[in-house]
Amino acid sequence: MREATVFGKGCPQDRGISVDPAGDPGATLEDCLFLAFGVDPATLMKRLGAARVAINPLYSGQDDEAALGREVVTDVAFAAYARRIAYLHVTHAPTWRYHFSRVADNLRPQLDSGVRDGGEIAEVFDLGDGCPGAPLTEAHRAASLRIADYWVAFARDGIPAAHDAPAWPRDGRQRAQTLEFGADGVVPRADFRKRRLDTFIGTLNVIGLFSGR
Repeated sequence: MREATVFGKGCPQDRGISVDPAGDPGATLEDCLFLAFGVDPATLMKRLGAARVAINPLYSGQDDEAALGREVVTDVAFAAYARRIAYLHVTHAPTWRYHFSRVADNLRPQLDSGVRDGGEIAEVFDLGDGCPGAPLTEAHRAASLRIADYWVAFARDGIPAAHDAPAWPRDGRQRAQTLEFGADGVVPRADFRKRRLDTFIGTLNVIGLFSGR
């Protein structure tokens, strides 16, 4: 496996790739957080009470309480932290951020609500054929190899790049950049979820200020 071979040699220590959460938080949080701790996403939104006034404008068009709860917790617990870490890291070294929302063809019957947290691992290390379910289609196998190419290049050269694929823009303080690996292919996203992430990051900063962290 070429990824393991390249990573085994070590990768640049002064560069980093930051991950946003998996694309659809339905499977991600339902399986990993809500079921584990007994918290229902719809109930969570009801408990927010007056705080909903500040949150609702960030998620216009989302009327399903459970789906809204999943999105909010995904952004607060995962995406905002990833963006905040990247924001701090860019002052020290080149940083790239990604959002993975692509569900493998052979897993779509089981994951109709979206890719699970960590679902990109099989793609990054080209392990899709070993996952449960029907065999991968040739189109998905080719897309998986292209995704893996980014990580191979990053481990080898310190810059994530892939042949015949979009350039992965570096994240920055003034302009947030994310590369989305989704159903529409590999797409650079400038200011991805910027308004909601900035709101939650500001909240985290205030909490950190008063908690001394």
